[in-house]
Amino acid sequence: MRPWLRVPGDWRRPVERAEYMTYWCDRCAFGMVHPSPTPDEVARAYDVDYYTHDAHWGGARRRTIEQRVREHLAWRVDRSKPTHDALADVLAGPPLRICEIGCGNGLAAGRMRDLGHHLTCVEIDPAARAIARDRGLEVHEGTAEQLPAALEGQRFDVVVMIHVLEHCIDPVAAMRNVARLLEPSGRFVCEVPNNTCRALERSGPAWAWFDVPRHLLFFSESSLRALCSAQQLRVEEVRYTGYYRQIAEPWVNEEQRIHDALSARGTSVFARNSARRAWGLLARTAFAPDAQKYDSLMIVARA
Repeated sequence: MRPWLRVPGDWRRPVERAEYMTYWCDRCAFGMVHPSPTPDEVARAYDVDYYTHDAHWGGARRRTIEQRVREHLAWRVDRSKPTHDALADVLAGPPLRICEIGCGNGLAAGRMRDLGHHLTCVEIDPAARAIARDRGLEVHEGTAEQLPAALEGQRFDVVVMIHVLEHCIDPVAAMRNVARLLEPSGRFVCEVPNNTCRALERSGPAWAWFDVPRHLLFFSESSLRALCSAQQLRVEEVRYTGYYRQIAEPWVNEEQRIHDALSARGTSVFARNSARRAWGLLARTAFAPDAQKYDSLMIVARA
């Protein structure tokens, strides 16, 4: 692996002085933080204003005419479906027993339950877990690597991990647990940030989905396929998701905040995001291949 992106600290924690180094394997199209943080260090990284701590993340906003035009054009060339709609497509049919690992505040799990499915959830973050339980969900404390004892001997039709695998310290252990939870011919649905997209090339460590040290692993389609194959999970479907939002003003503003926080700790070699750069990204990616265009990647694999 070669040195990749240096991250001069955790942008969400100004008083934290650690520096992180990421490495990338060109052959397997996979990256990682090295050395990996300890479990205690990882836990402290979530003691911040994280989006899973809010029951209603997002919201209405005012937009200028320029923003409306830019976002409308991005929407017109966005061929993907939002994650929740893509999940609904995958899970269409009779009620299923589903385990969501890393359910966060339970938003996705609640929507799957509303489709008629039976949900069992796992979440390590106590603040997010409390919100998910307030939604009436069955939520157990645990992680993908260390499943709760309550799941011992249980099998599920579907295991779901939405933007979770990139947080794992030991992805092999996590995937081994996924395979163990699946019924014969059960399905694994996994979405992760797409680290081959052009937005990452442009923004570097300030890319909104990079988020070191909460994100420790950096996947591509090929490396995610390889991880599934190692557990005898056969990838049946690949979907790329998340384009319009990269061009929208909230994403630009978020990357500006990240860039400013990181730049205050050391010289940045990446330009600060702006409306002009968002237009440039739109021009470069509107008709680009999916692996370069979209910010996230979803796979459906069968046991």
